[in-house]
This record gives sequence, C-alpha cells and structure tokens, in this order.
Amino acid sequence: MLLLVAGFGLALALALQTTALLSGRPLPLLLDLLHGLAVLAGFGGVGLVATHAMGRTSEPRPHTLWALVLVVAVAFVFGILLEWMLVPGGIPPDERAGFGFLKNGAPASPRTLLLMLVASLVGFVVALFVLVRLRDFVLWRRTPLAARFWRWLVAGLVVNALATEFVLPYVAEPWQTYLDTGMGIAVATLIGLNVVRLSWIVYLTFREKLFTLITVLALVAVIVAINVKIAPSADAADTVQRTFNTLVSGPFAERFSPGLAAFTKGILAFGMIYGLAAFLLLVFHLPTSTDFERREGGRMAFTEFSRLIGQAFNTQQLADAIVEASVKGGVADRAWLALVDETTLAPVVVAAENVPVEDAAKVVDASAFLADLSPERLPVQLDEALADLRVRHRLGVPVGSLLAVPLVAREGDVLGMLFAARTEPFGFASDDRKALQGVAAQAALALDHARLFKSRVEKERLERELDIARSVQQRLLPQQLPQLPRVDLYASSVPALEVGGDYYDALVLDDGRLGLIVADVSGKGTSAAFYMAEMKGVFRAVARDTASPSAFLRRAHRALTLAPGTFVSALYALFDPESGTVTLARAGHCPALHVHEAGGPPVLVRPSGLGLGLDHGGAFDRVLRETTVALGPGDALVLYTDGLVESRNPEGEEYGYERLVEAASCHRCQDASRLHRAILGDLHDFLRGEPYADDLTLLVLVWLGPVGHNAPPSATFVPSDLPLTL
Repeated sequence: MLLLVAGFGLALALALQTTALLSGRPLPLLLDLLHGLAVLAGFGGVGLVATHAMGRTSEPRPHTLWALVLVVAVAFVFGILLEWMLVPGGIPPDERAGFGFLKNGAPASPRTLLLMLVASLVGFVVALFVLVRLRDFVLWRRTPLAARFWRWLVAGLVVNALATEFVLPYVAEPWQTYLDTGMGIAVATLIGLNVVRLSWIVYLTFREKLFTLITVLALVAVIVAINVKIAPSADAADTVQRTFNTLVSGPFAERFSPGLAAFTKGILAFGMIYGLAAFLLLVFHLPTSTDFERREGGRMAFTEFSRLIGQAFNTQQLADAIVEASVKGGVADRAWLALVDETTLAPVVVAAENVPVEDAAKVVDASAFLADLSPERLPVQLDEALADLRVRHRLGVPVGSLLAVPLVAREGDVLGMLFAARTEPFGFASDDRKALQGVAAQAALALDHARLFKSRVEKERLERELDIARSVQQRLLPQQLPQLPRVDLYASSVPALEVGGDYYDALVLDDGRLGLIVADVSGKGTSAAFYMAEMKGVFRAVARDTASPSAFLRRAHRALTLAPGTFVSALYALFDPESGTVTLARAGHCPALHVHEAGGPPVLVRPSGLGLGLDHGGAFDRVLRETTVALGPGDALVLYTDGLVESRNPEGEEYGYERLVEAASCHRCQDASRLHRAILGDLHDFLRGEPYADDLTLLVLVWLGPVGHNAPPSATFVPSDLPLTL
C-alpha cells in the first residue's frame, strides 16, 4: 500500500514538473501546492518503506559508520557522473540561469527534469540512511529523555521541511527571513541535544576507537564533499562554489521540492556535526583506552569468577580461580592465596598466579600477617613492601608493593589471606584495594560454602556407612529366637546411636540346654559395634565347647582382642528347660532379675565377676563366680544392659533397679512379650519423651513348667500403646 502511494505521488509530482517544462513557466500557486503534496506523499511513502527495510541494531559497531561513509561517497560520485552526463547544453547564455534552468525558474530540458528527480531521490535516500544508522548510535542504551529528544529532532526536521515547502515561499520579507532563521535555530538546538549521545565511544577498545576515529573523519569529509561542487558557470573564474550547492542538496533538488531539500540538508548537517563531535571525543578518549580496557577485562574476569564460585565446591578449584581473577582483573601482577590448615591452624599457600607456589610461600610470612590483623579485619597495604620485615626478597619474584586481604567467613573466622603484589612500589590505588576486597569477600563466602558442602558430603557419607553398619548389626542379632517346649522367650535391642555395642543371643546346645547371653561393650557407636560383632563370633565358637557359664566367660576373656581402655560386660546363663534351673555367671554386667510367679518379691541375682578385658592377670579368674537359680512354673528371668536402669528423665533421675523390680512385680504372670512390653512401657512413662542415653537391650524368659504342668493363665492387661523403642 505504501509503495502504491509513493509511486502515485512521485508520478504526479513528475507530471506537474513536466507541465512546467512544456509550458516554459513555473507552476501556478494551486498546482505548486498540489506538487508539494504529491512530493510529500511520494517521498513519505519511500521513507517509511526504506526505514522499515533498514531496521535497527541493538549494538551499533564501528563498521556501521563505514557503511555510512560508503553510501555517501557512492552518492557523491554517482551525482557527479550523472550531472556530467545530463547537464543540459545548447541553451543561449542569456536564457540560462545556470544548471539547466530558465531565468523564470522552469526546467530548461527533459534532462534537467530527470536530474531534478534523481537528485531529490538520491539525496533523500542517502539522508534517510544517515538518519536511520545514526539513530542506532544516538539511542544506544536509550533513556526516556534520549528517546524524547530524538523524536523532537525528527519532528523538527519534518516541520522545517513542511514550512519550507508550504509557508516560506508565500511569506513576504522580512517575515520570511525571521521564520527561516527561527526554524534554523530550532533545528540546530535539536541537533545539539542529540549529538551529545556519544556514550558508546567509552566502551570501544583502543583498536576500535582508532578505527572509528578514521571512519568519522572520512564521514565528515564525504558529507562536506557532497556539498562542494565544481560546476559550469557563466563566469569561468568562479568555478568552485563552497556551499550546499551540489547535486544531492543543490539547485536540482531545491527546484524540484524546497521542503525535501531542506529535510536532506538538515539530516546531512546533523550527520556532519555528530561526526565532528564523535571525532573530538575519540581524540580525548584515546589516551585512556588502555586503562579502560584493563578495567573492562577486570570486570569480565570478576564476572567469570562470580559465575565459577557459584558452581564450584572444590577448594583447590576455588583457590585457583581466586588468584587467577586477581591477576586477570588487572588488580595485581601476581597473586597467591594462603588458607588456614584445619589441623595445624597454620596458613598454607594453596594457589598462586604468575609465581610458583613454592616461591610464594617464601616471599611473605603469612602467619605474621594473620597474627597482626586488626580486630576489624582490614586489609594490609605495603607501598614499599621490601621495607617490611614480614616480606622477604626472593630472586624471580619482584614485590615492590603488596596488598594482603583477609578472607573472613560469616561467623567471623579468618579462613586465610589473599596476597596481591605489583612489581613497582606504590602500585596500588584505592580502587585496586576495593576490588581485591570484593574478590576476598566473595572468595571467603565461596570457600565457606565449599567447607560446609564438604562437611555435609562427609556427614552424608558417614550416615550411609552407619546405615549399612546398622543393617549389618541388626543381622548379627538373632533374627529368630529358638523355640523350645514350655519356654517363652522375647528380646529386643535398641542402639542409642545409629549402631551400638549391645549384644544378645540364644543358642540351643547339644545337651538340650539353652544358652543365653547379654553383653555390653563400653562406649557407643561404630567401635562398640565392631567389638559386638567379635563377641558374637566368640559366643558362637565357644559356647558349644564349654559346660558352664564361668568356663565360657574365661575363654571369652582370653579370646577377645580389645583396645586399651575398652572392656565388655557380659552375663551368660545356661537354662535347663526340663528342670527349670538356670546357671549363670556375670563378667561385670547388670544383675539378672528373677521374677516369681507365686508372688514372692523379684530377686536380683548378682554373682561376682570382672568385665572382659579389664584384667590381664589372674584377678579375672579369682573373682569370677557362677550361681544356680531354680525357676518355678510361670517364673521369669529378665536379662538387660545398663541402658535400661541408667536411663534418666528430664529431671535427671535414673530409672534404677527399684523401678525395674517394681515394674516386673506389677506385671508378673504374663508371657514373655507382654512382660517385655510392660517393662519398656513403664520406662517410657518415666522418661517422658527423653531419648535413650545408652544402648538398651532387654531379654525376657518365662518358664511354663515341666511337661504336664498347666501353664499359668495370661494376664488380661495388655499395654497396647507401649512401643518397643522410643
């Protein structure tokens, strides 16, 4: 649609100019106004289509300016060649007003008319290309104010063109001069508001600035050249006219449309002024380009460093990135990082840039720097480093000035110190110190996170290992207790930690007796669990070969390989299911509890004995005793570890033997599982939510009497809400 409007407007304007050519007279007023409207429609449509086709760029670069130079230069050469070919001749000098126009202003020949159209079209397209491409520079990182100024400039150029086309030719002097001058001042002001938009120059590299400097100089030159023309004249001595008087913006375009020529002149003037302003700014910026490039490189290095520390959790990788960022960021000539060793608490150089790690460790006394830190953890700057006793001269590592910045964790702990050195004295400025402090702050945060991450990974690894150990330990305990006639047996073991050192087992011997063992390794955790596994091996290997509990404990005492300070308390009992007798011996273990079904008070059975591994002489054998207890029908034997009687409630009171005896007495005449649950339920009520402080094992045996004896009736009270564990 726009192309149709543009074509129609251009055709109408050309037809009206042809009328002037054929008549030899300028267009009358109404036709002249119609011609102006036709030019507005035709070139307006061309402008909109061309602007859309050229598009916009978000990041203008110097090569865009070279495109401007080439376009304007090609237009200049094209205009010269076309004028040389088409400037009309053969018109008598007295009828020629110069450049192929009659004295009354009408075109003198068809060639003149063709030049008018081509000059206007080429000039408009070139000016439009200049305007669109410079718009990308003016509106780079646009702000609302910059966009507003740009719209005002375009509007001012359009208003000036309309006034020149439709107002100025019909206004008498001196108002014509006043209006023309006012419009010129307004356009110049708008140009001035836009030529200051040159911030893109600051971000160019030195080579780009040098290239752009040459480019804008060439742009200004071709814009000036397009307005300088060697033209034929009636006066041969006046051949060079240094004004806006050439093909693109000269008399051919002006005679075709004064408003269009004014629009073209305004844009070319803006391009020339913008190029001159850019040239001057580039000249002043060239000496500082190196510093800016160094800062820009530092910014990019710090950005990359920030990205890396958010992804890396390896301490060595982080340390390498820290020193690399300090040097690549332009803060220092060389840098190294000393971190406090978690074991020795001494600083150790772990990474260095532009200096070997071994040499960096010898250049400064890192321990002295850490010891001399102020309470505020401020950086230490040495402008003449070698004058400080903490700095040592070393060949190959020139240190003229030194900057040491501590790495402080969130809790205030000093993780280490970052050292940055320059070759010359007084090499650090305040912004270098601030930049290095920023690196150190991020580094401390990243190293702290890496340390926490490592701790968490280690914790998770230990938890997985403990899960495996707990699973293995649970398999070491009996998965199913022996089932004997007239014997009811129930047991459980709960570790205080993930794994524990309590052990219980039951084994039917060859003579029909039932061997019961409950043992407790001193301590808790994995070491206790290891000895618990060893105790199981001893029990399974020795129990069948010993006839009495005391003999078993003596052999176990010699067989166990315990670390110094470690011992095992154990109680081993041999139960005869036919007679109901229990023979037991204790190796420093808790006493067994005999619960009478007939109503007598429960009895704590306490044969003497030392813990396994406590004595390596003859004291163990001398002290060890065994005893025999006769169970009656319905009687219970309760074996346990000290985790039961030593558990404490929130007030710090122990559960103790008295409460155990009382609980067992209150729940006598029950089967083994109910008595077991009743005792743990009473303990649970006593603790009131407190966790077990030690591993807890509980084994309950109830003898139902000899064959032919009626089993005692089960109690009706079953504490269904009492858990086996807390």
